[in-house]
Amino acid sequence: MYIIPKMFAAAARGDMSAEAAVREAETQVKQIFDKWRGQGKI
Repeated sequence: MYIIPKMFAAAARGDMSAEAAVREAETQVKQIFDKWRGQGKI
C-alpha cells in the first residue's frame, strides 16, 4: 500500500501539511492492524 512513501510525497508536494499527512497515514495503519486483529494474526 506504500503508506509511508505516500505520506512523505503528499507533504513534500504540498498536497497536505505534514501533520495532516501523518494523521492520514495513521488512520490507514490503524485500519490494517484492526483487520489483522480481527483475523487473529496479532
